[in-house]
Amino acid sequence: MTEESRVDPGPTTQAGPSDRVDELMVPRTPDELSVWLRSLPRDARLQVQGLGTNCLVEAGDRRVVSTVGLDKLVHRVDDFSVSVGAGVPWDRLQTQLRAAGQRIAADVPGSGTVGSMVATGARGGLIHRFGPIRDQIIGMTVVLADGTIAHSGGTVIKNVAGYDLAKLFTNSRGRFGVIAEVVFRTRPLPGSQRTVVFSVTSDRVQEVVVALRAGRVQLSAIDFANDSLSCLIEGDESVIAQRVARLAASVSGLEVMTLDQEESQAHWRTLIDGQRPVVSGATLGISARSTRLLTLLDELRDDFGSHYLGSVAHSTAGVAEVSVAGVGLGELCERIKARVRSFGAGMELRARSYHGVGEGLSSEEWFVDPSPVAAGALHTPETRGPRELEDVRQMGAGDLISRIALALDPLGRFR
Repeated sequence: MTEESRVDPGPTTQAGPSDRVDELMVPRTPDELSVWLRSLPRDARLQVQGLGTNCLVEAGDRRVVSTVGLDKLVHRVDDFSVSVGAGVPWDRLQTQLRAAGQRIAADVPGSGTVGSMVATGARGGLIHRFGPIRDQIIGMTVVLADGTIAHSGGTVIKNVAGYDLAKLFTNSRGRFGVIAEVVFRTRPLPGSQRTVVFSVTSDRVQEVVVALRAGRVQLSAIDFANDSLSCLIEGDESVIAQRVARLAASVSGLEVMTLDQEESQAHWRTLIDGQRPVVSGATLGISARSTRLLTLLDELRDDFGSHYLGSVAHSTAGVAEVSVAGVGLGELCERIKARVRSFGAGMELRARSYHGVGEGLSSEEWFVDPSPVAAGALHTPETRGPRELEDVRQMGAGDLISRIALALDPLGRFR
């Protein structure tokens, strides 16, 4: 059975079908966007935008490509897949799938579009069992800076041809082109859920996780926040009580609390909300090896003192979100650079902050270059023109993104 529809993006959308002005393009199809891109002057600079909830830079003198017109949704219920335009709001997509007894196994925070969730590599607790959002993608259609329309993958799970393109554009942050459509695998909704919460300090988390794994209870999510380790169990009602008992018994000497279905759902909504960017503050996304991640979170809490609002760590996946209030993005950058350097190579950081209420987000990114050429050096990706990008092949491994951008966007329209 196949269900096809278009999804109303809501009252925040300011453009209608095929709206086109000098500084704004709202295409309804990839073909329409392709024609427009081919008509632009060579020096045109572009920014991709959905509902404005994950805007990465201010538009400035850039032309804006709004994806809100790309709102087609085709749910192939029997094939457990859904093709969805980049402009469809993520929460409305999940609501429509739930009505058919299915879901995409990604509990990402925020209320942005499908395109923004993919382009920013959004992540949530379900990353523990199902992997990051890119692992839920089986196909993608993108439009490159010169108007080329590229497809990868397919519409059914067994077709995995071209999957690398989907991985490339996931977390690309609008650098390489416009994500026009994404094909996701869907999964049956679990019949029931419970959450087991262990009271534990950060220095014992790894010990507890090892013990939980020895208990051989399949967990859908395992998050650490506020000195508590939350373990989500999903499955049929007939067996879930037995799994909860086995999990609780796998660790001794800790305070344990079990949340029923309703309490569990509310608990995970709170954890997801804790990953949203905060007004008049910043949200910092971190990727690192698990043991180093929790050490870093402790040090950041000490560094920021009363400004530190809290963190949610998907510890087994080595990722976390940290919220800080009363600290602007610039100050956050300066205060964290020394701390990041002390951890050496292999750590990636993302920072997002509100300009103010209703003004959207700005973003900066940092990573530690693991290459021998620049071991331990902290880099901030910056805008480069075509001439500067000619020399990227002489740079270290940390400039891989720049080399990919050069190949896909040689004119530098999206950088």
